[in-house]
Amino acid sequence: MFWKIVAATVGILAINYYIYLRFIAKSRLRRYIKLSILGFLFVVSLTGVLMRTVSRDAVGAGLFDVASVVLSFASAFSWTLFTVSIFIDVPSLFLVRFKRKKLVNPVYQSIIILGSLAITSWGQYEGLKLPEVKEVMIESALIRQPVKIALMTDLHITRSEDIERIKNIVNIINNLHADVILLGGDILDDEIKTIISLAQPLQNLHAPLGVYYVTGNHEYYMSVNDAEVLIKQVGIRQLENSGVLLRDDLYLAGVPDMRYCGRFLRSFDIDQALNDAEQDQFKILLSHEPVKTDKANLVLSGHTHGGQSLPFMFVVPIYSSGMLAGLYGEQDHYNYVSRGVGSWGGKIREFAPYDITLLTVNPVSAGK
Repeated sequence: MFWKIVAATVGILAINYYIYLRFIAKSRLRRYIKLSILGFLFVVSLTGVLMRTVSRDAVGAGLFDVASVVLSFASAFSWTLFTVSIFIDVPSLFLVRFKRKKLVNPVYQSIIILGSLAITSWGQYEGLKLPEVKEVMIESALIRQPVKIALMTDLHITRSEDIERIKNIVNIINNLHADVILLGGDILDDEIKTIISLAQPLQNLHAPLGVYYVTGNHEYYMSVNDAEVLIKQVGIRQLENSGVLLRDDLYLAGVPDMRYCGRFLRSFDIDQALNDAEQDQFKILLSHEPVKTDKANLVLSGHTHGGQSLPFMFVVPIYSSGMLAGLYGEQDHYNYVSRGVGSWGGKIREFAPYDITLLTVNPVSAGK
């Protein structure tokens, strides 16, 4: 946790200093006003980082929620303004005829600031909403009767989370009346001892065929062993290179986070996870990060957050097998990637709204 805070602090200070140089330093404001603005940017940014180290109860739920929203917006606005500026500034370096003085023209500056403000405002609105249910349907000749799968990923429970939001998410999932509930990793995202009570609502998840999860990279960041103990305590079964027969025609398997399990001397083994599955069974593979394989009929993942904010929706597919969010593939070899129900680095969702997915696998329609 300490090094995460240090890295976040250095990064945020660098971003805000760039914003200061880009928009403030060359303005006609008096020097003491410029320095005051720079100091304000630094204080707000650092306070936003420190907010992740205190609980709602420590400062009072009402005050914490207000401060969290304001600081989250400030951090997101800084990031969006920085990103938009970089998109403009970097290409301009290679345009010989581009007049650099345009970059400090008040009109251009105002357009950049207002555009970034609009994007951040929309992202904050989406980030404060409860997730919506996204319904997806596919067909398979391997399925003899329909199966409904509820997929929830990337909850990112931290000590600053509102337990009522977690309860609401649990209620949304239970009200889908799915046959099986799957949690696709990054459920816990803080020192485990600080979030024990916040994880308790997860014990109310119920489905006829069970509730299962796999670890994500953030469980490894926080101590995967402690995370596994806590999730076991709330009654959710872990799948780690293992599987379970849900029905005669349906097999579920899961693998740990593919990038970080090796650091804990664990393996990522799809073959082992599907070892007990039969050829004529519909095989579901739960993996935190999107992975392409022809050994499963349906791979369910999260991790990407749908990009969450600029410019990550353009970068994430490069590291996620070309997938960002939604359904990919065809003919019994599908991938589905959820945007998740939580955020990392602030409750902001720019062009990437939260989702809980109800995915129904139906038998192939007659005549096909």
